[in-house]
Amino acid sequence: MKVTLLFLTTFLFVCISAHAQMFSVQSSTDRSTPGTPINAIVGFTDFADFNYFGDLTEGDNVNNDRYNFSGNLFGVRYESPLIQLYAALGNNLGDDEDVRATLIGANLETLYPILRRERFTMAIPLMLSTDYALVRTSETANTAAEFSQSSVYLGTGLNMLVRAGNNARIASRSTIAIGYTTGSLGAGGGASYKLYQQFRIYADNLIQRFGLVAGFDLRYSRFDNTNERFKYDYSSISIVAGFTF
Repeated sequence: MKVTLLFLTTFLFVCISAHAQMFSVQSSTDRSTPGTPINAIVGFTDFADFNYFGDLTEGDNVNNDRYNFSGNLFGVRYESPLIQLYAALGNNLGDDEDVRATLIGANLETLYPILRRERFTMAIPLMLSTDYALVRTSETANTAAEFSQSSVYLGTGLNMLVRAGNNARIASRSTIAIGYTTGSLGAGGGASYKLYQQFRIYADNLIQRFGLVAGFDLRYSRFDNTNERFKYDYSSISIVAGFTF
């Protein structure tokens, strides 16, 4: 509940800030020459794998890999240079089609440019992020046996931007992050690691300030929980498409 409230509060703040940025840009420039869009809302499909890597015989039962699945999650992302938010949901996952997965996250990022050219920019990001992962079955829902982990990360990497034309951009973000994960309902905690690769192609200002964006994401997360039952890896390839403003 606290994670959800934080997510919604941050999302509201971002929406207000984005509106203020748009108003400011339009007030200070000619409306017939809109600037480069800095915000995007995209939908995505995660082709995901969630796999147990701990000891199958450790703990009070031998069903530690009950949440293993390979399947699709569907979600939405808000993206800007400062903040990225996402939420994704998958149902009827796993061999018995009884696994349900929910992912929610927020990234706060600041950039330190190391190379600037007319059509090429390279920067090092410093990122603070939080993720919430909930994986459960009908049997374990709302019990201490469900996978319910909140993670906080610090990360860095490399961002690159190429301007292929007046209204075309190609962007890449590579991030490595380390953090700590903690569980609800006595689920324990431990180290957490995340690798993330993002690739985007932008077609800007197709209708005034609005444009299109498409691309893909690669993600790997490890939940190295001290509780043997919750040692899982999450990996995915995402197909992304949406609009910019």
